[in-house]
Amino acid sequence: MSNELGFYIELIEGFLEGSIPAATFERRYLDHFQADQTRRDEELFDVLDGLFAAVDAYCGDDELRPHVKGAIDESELRLRAGRALGVLRGSG
Repeated sequence: MSNELGFYIELIEGFLEGSIPAATFERRYLDHFQADQTRRDEELFDVLDGLFAAVDAYCGDDELRPHVKGAIDESELRLRAGRALGVLRGSG
């Protein structure tokens, strides 16, 4: 596993396994991605950026979500995180 991707892989794994709650995953992913200055090839950047967009679209409030354009629920976030994890693991 590439050290530069290790944080992302471990974070996503923890979220998918249930040891990291969605709200914690959301905060950690957004914070790390925004601070990450690592230069990556276009494919990896697109995967991480795509997951950033999904995390940003996540809304954990069931009552608020229908009123937020483009908002996704936890199950959709898990689906997208799982897809991203597959690509990240394959690049390590």
